[in-house]
Parts: sequence; structure tokens; C-alpha cells
Amino acid sequence: MVTSLIAGVLRNVPRALAAPVVLWRRARACPVGGWVHLVIDGEVTEVRAAVPRAPWARRPSGLALDRLHALVDALIEDPRPAGLLLTIRSMRGSAASRTSLRAELLRLKAAGKVVVVHLPEGGSVGELLVASAATRVLLGVGATLGPLGFQAGALYWRGALDRAGIEVDIHAQGDFKTAGENLARSGMSGPQREQLDRLLEVLHEELIDALRDGRRVPRETAVRWIDRALLSPEEALREGLVDAVVHDDEVLRSLEATPLEKDASSTPAGAYLGRRAREVFAPLRPRKHIAVLTGRGPIVARAPGGGSFLDAEEMVKQIEALRQADRVAGVVLLLDTPGGGVLASEKIHRALAQLAAKKPVVACFGGVSASGGYYIASACHAIVARETTVTGSIGVVAARFLVGPLLERFGIKPEVVTRGAHADMLRPTRPFNDEERVIFRSELERAYRRFLDLVAEGRKRPVQEIEPLAGGRVWAGRDAAARGLVDRIGGLEEALDEVRSRAGLTKTSSRVVLWRPSRRPGLLALLEWIPGGASLRAALPAPQHLPELGLALASSREPVLALGWPWLPE
Repeated sequence: MVTSLIAGVLRNVPRALAAPVVLWRRARACPVGGWVHLVIDGEVTEVRAAVPRAPWARRPSGLALDRLHALVDALIEDPRPAGLLLTIRSMRGSAASRTSLRAELLRLKAAGKVVVVHLPEGGSVGELLVASAATRVLLGVGATLGPLGFQAGALYWRGALDRAGIEVDIHAQGDFKTAGENLARSGMSGPQREQLDRLLEVLHEELIDALRDGRRVPRETAVRWIDRALLSPEEALREGLVDAVVHDDEVLRSLEATPLEKDASSTPAGAYLGRRAREVFAPLRPRKHIAVLTGRGPIVARAPGGGSFLDAEEMVKQIEALRQADRVAGVVLLLDTPGGGVLASEKIHRALAQLAAKKPVVACFGGVSASGGYYIASACHAIVARETTVTGSIGVVAARFLVGPLLERFGIKPEVVTRGAHADMLRPTRPFNDEERVIFRSELERAYRRFLDLVAEGRKRPVQEIEPLAGGRVWAGRDAAARGLVDRIGGLEEALDEVRSRAGLTKTSSRVVLWRPSRRPGLLALLEWIPGGASLRAALPAPQHLPELGLALASSREPVLALGWPWLPE
């Protein structure tokens, strides 16, 4: 202890020499009455992505919510800035990420700071949800507001596959386990429609409440705005949905209710936070770490090249390293996954259970953490999710593509020699017989009962209480919390608070570290190293879980814990 104390003192000797400059820059990070300017033009995520970047690569223009939280903390403590100017040019991400972003703006406004949201290119439900937290909303001239509401659906391929001579054999354990039904059915099932309807209702109600509270209008007015679908700038201003319509070069003169005669001073958010967040002195003793480990994408045993997968083999290695790391006092597992393989999920669950026996572990759900994602989270001490997080889906599904009719159409006749009564039962050229169907169903039942047992154990409730909540049913975060499937509503900061409480730590006695798994760069990451490649990557559509989930379903040789529809609500 004496040695570490001496080392801490020595580390601070050069810092003491630089302290006057650091303190001077911190105190003047923003002029008195000036504005800190934050621009969002990309994806909103919980933490910064770890992507190897070439010197010529364009810097990411999205937003990491952990950085926003630090920015809001700095603004609350600093009396000099008038407030935050947030410009939203484009914004991608889940409904849960938008809820988290809005919560940070509300926290800043509650502390007495002015929050101005500028929508130079208009926006839809996501931008309006965030803007509802603002003190003032500025809309670009010629821009359109489109509070279109929410929709979710899929293309049903049964008719086309029948014409092609391809049969899809879906086996699901749970009435609401509807993954793949768009391939096996010609229309939406009742359970699918029921759970989608409830999820959309949660999103719709959240937007109505946000507009009602933020713009101080009756509920009926908020509903009418949404049902109008598209509003011109003049209509939005007249209706009170925005406070001013301005050109980009007029924004800094429009930050007050009465326009200024000249531009207000502004400081880029990154530069401001860099000055305010820099530590003057290092702690004399090493602080305990709270590690944030991310798991994103479909859960697979080993990730194929390209795409974004949650690689079980790599994840287990990272969890074991966390278990062995003496300075790590607790772990937050950030999950954003629609599910995946049973065996892959089981391996991660086992590693997490071993980690949780030694240190506090809290799962924090992002936009979606369902099925296999919920399976592995059941090993954690607590689960934190946003109101609009998609979760639950406790059930098992398996899919088989049968091409026998297609082969027959082309005059191809499969012949096979076997030893064993059911040696060829998994061949894609024939369906199961009655006995094989019983065998396969028993395998799914075994996996389902295991899933129920693990959830019951993690929730510390009898299986009889969990089973009515299962059956593959998908829940919004607020509904999951009301039913005890989630412990706390919130995001990363609430999950960190939960770990600190369980580990007996405080913010000053601990340090949050992003635990970066080693990973092979995929094609999109490699584009960063090609001159001009960053522009090409930006032009590509944002990667989604679901095409990759389809690949996982098609390539897996085991039952899959998968989310129950091909597209999320939007």
C-alpha cells in the first residue's frame, strides 16, 4: 500500500506543474452565457464503438450516450454556459437509445440549463421524441415534420416459396415464438399481431406523453399532431410543435425567445468536454474498475467473417478474463441481440454464472435483448432496460428448408443409403415422419424447460410464475419490469449505479472502463483503411441484426432462441 501511495505521488508531480493551465482551460471551457453545441448525424449508441481507424478516415458523427452523460454532468457543474444547443441532422438507433437521449436532456433541463434542439432537416417520431425534452425547438426553413406514428410488419413468402417448390418446416416451443412464420405462413398469426400491437402501443404512448409534457398541450392535441402525419414549417409553428423556423445561419441568433442582434458564442461539445473532464491529479491509490462489456448481434458459437455477431467463444474468453482481473470489482454487460443458438447461449450463461459467483454482474439491455439475449442475462444479479426495450421471448424455435418439391420439379431424384432408423431425418429433401416429429419436438421441449429453469433461478421465482410470461411472448421493457422480468428501468448509468451499490463502491472510488474484446475486423471496418472508404461505408445502409439472424438460423444445426419477427417496429 505504501508503494502504491508513493507511486501515486510521483505520478502527480508533472501534473502539478501543468495544473494551473489545466484549471484555467477548464474554467474557460465555454464563455459566460455561451452555448455548448452538439451535433448528431449518425447512430446513437450506448458506448463508443471500437473500430480501427486510418489517419484519413472520417471521424464518427453519431453519439455515444456515455459521452452525453459526461457532457450533461459537466454542464450541470459549470455555471458559465447558458445551455446546450443540440443539432440533429440525422439520427439512427433503437427506440431505447432515443429514450435514453431524451432522459439526459430532461436531466439537464431539470438542473436549470436551457436546452435548444435544432432540426435543420426536419424529422419524424425519433427526432420529435428527443426534441420534446427541449426548452426551445428550432426547425429548418423548408423542412418537414413527419410524426407518422409507428409500424411493424414483414413480407409473407409462403405463396412464393410454394411456387418455387420450397417448403419451410418451423418448429416452435411457445405460441408467441413466431420467428420464421413469414416464411411458413401466408399471413400474420394472431399471437404475432397481439405482441406487435402491444409493442407499438408502448411506443405510441411514449411519444404522446412526451409531446404532451414537453409542449404543454392536452393529450388530444398530441394525438392530432401524430395523426396529421406531415406538417410544413408554417403549420408546425402555428400548431406550437416548434418555437421558430430558421435558416442554418440564423440559429445562433435564435437561441432566446427574443432573437439576438448578433450570433451567440458557441463551443463544440467535444472540445468543451475535453477541457472539463480532464483530471487535474491522478488518484493516489488505484481505483477499482467497473468493466462494461458489450455483446451485440445474433449469438453464434463462432462468428463467421463479416457482419456483427455475438461470438460465444470470444465472449466466454472475455468473461473469464474479467473473472480473473483483480482490479475489476464489477461488470455491466451491455446487450443488444435478438437471440441465437441454444448451445452458444448456454456457454455464455455458464461463464456469466461463474463470474457472478465472484463479482456483481448487471445486464443492461439496449434496443433489443430477447430470447437468447434474455437467456444469458438470467445469470446476472440484476437486469436494467429502457421502457421501449424489446425483451423476453422465452421460447425456442427451429427451422428447416425442404427442397424436395423443387428437386422433383427439375427431375432430380435424391437417393440415400442409411444405417440407423433416422439417419437421414435432417436431410432437406424430405419432411419428418410422425416418429421423427416427436423426437424433434422432445428436443425443443428439453431446451425450453432448461430456458424456463434458468430464468426462474435467475429471477428467484418458481417456474410456475415464469411460465405464463414465457411461451415466446415478447415484452416492452416497461411491461417486462411490471412482471418482474426486468429489475430496473434505465440505461447504462442506472446499471453502473446498481453495480456500485452491490460492490460497495462510489463514483469517486471506482472507474468505469470499456472492456474491448479482441475481434477480427469485418469488411465494413476494413473500409476505414481505404482512402475514400469511409464515404463508401457511410453510404451503405446501417447494418441490422436480422439479415444476420437469418444467416444464423439457416446455418445452425441446433434449435435457436430467436426473436419473433423479421423487422422491429419503427
